[in-house]
Amino acid sequence: MQFTDRAEAGRHLAGRLQGEAAPDAVVLGVPGGGVPVAIEVAAALGVPLEPLVVQRLGVPFQLELAMGALAPGGVLAVNAPVLRAARVDGDELAAEVDHARAGADDRSRWLHAGREALELRGRPAIVVDDAIVTGATARAACSAARAAGATSVVVATPVAGRAGLAGLAGAADRVIHLEAIAAGEAAGGRYADFRPVPDDEVVRLLSGPSSRRATPRTGHGDPPEEDGRLAVPERAIGMVVLAHTSRLAEDGPRYRWIAGRLRDAGLATLSLNLLHEDEEMDWRAAHDVPRLAGRLDAGLQRLRADATLSALPVGVFATGNATAAALSLATGPGGGPFTAIVSHDGRPDLAWPALPRVAAPTMLIAGGRDEHLLELNRAAFGRLPPTGRLAVLRDAGHLVQEPGALAMLTGLATAWFADRLDGGVPAPG
Repeated sequence: MQFTDRAEAGRHLAGRLQGEAAPDAVVLGVPGGGVPVAIEVAAALGVPLEPLVVQRLGVPFQLELAMGALAPGGVLAVNAPVLRAARVDGDELAAEVDHARAGADDRSRWLHAGREALELRGRPAIVVDDAIVTGATARAACSAARAAGATSVVVATPVAGRAGLAGLAGAADRVIHLEAIAAGEAAGGRYADFRPVPDDEVVRLLSGPSSRRATPRTGHGDPPEEDGRLAVPERAIGMVVLAHTSRLAEDGPRYRWIAGRLRDAGLATLSLNLLHEDEEMDWRAAHDVPRLAGRLDAGLQRLRADATLSALPVGVFATGNATAAALSLATGPGGGPFTAIVSHDGRPDLAWPALPRVAAPTMLIAGGRDEHLLELNRAAFGRLPPTGRLAVLRDAGHLVQEPGALAMLTGLATAWFADRLDGGVPAPG
């Protein structure tokens, strides 16, 4: 089954919960995507809704992959298999926890808009999210609910994977899901519209009864095409390659959203994951910049071989270690294969020797709250030619969940590419 959007999924989930929820229960919606689902559940059951902020902890070299989650009250849930496979040590985990704690406190204050959180002591809790993949977020939410005194905890979600369900063993009294996804299947594939729901949209949805049935709107136009593998708008003026090193990033709603906005600006998009699925947890593979660069260059051959697209100027939007791959290719005459580069939360320092020779105008974008990554980007920017820019999203972390952060990131990237790629021969519509 494919849901039209989170609101429809919430109505189906509410139907499954009818008759099973106690009248004094509290629905805990996990921001962002869990809240529009939870609104429908709470409204149908006639019980109150409370946002429960849970901050994901990303693997340092694979930020889209959750190695754990932090919930209110300092409740930490870690994904031990991911920690072992990614070789994350105690200091790295502690640094990510500190970063997440500051972000969680700020988000919680924003989402509660000055009001006190509902009292959970002595009441059943229903934790609702839009999908459960690793189970870390839901497990942290369950622990936080129990620490707050909930008498029982049920987890309810429209979509769940086997690993996520296994990860909740012993954490929840019961787990209810409507659709199961296979290993490697993207949860977003079960929704026709899986656009991100930033915190300012969550605040709007929670603002009162008039918006309880509202469908989240984070922009205009139709949802981005599935996965954004290759999508060409009518009379495209340029091409942007979205280079990742994670299937979760490639399939994630943030990057689908960014790709959709680039296409709104007349830019074709090609999404490339530079790592195979079995390499994504391999530290050596993730840091093998020459191999990543070779795969990025091989992906570009698809564009060069297409007579319709070969005349379009090409930019690259890179994240994580894919940034180093893009920069290492951009040292040839005229910027190599690229007319412009944008990096978000990237690792340009991994291409340190090549930085002074990068010929493509490059904008590095980093979150002001991620001090370590920001310093790496500042140091790298000092070695780049003077045609670039360092943009700091002052109040944002690496997942750009903060109010307005995703819109700011998208606006910066779109303007950078539109200004520099508008000069090729438009692709026919």
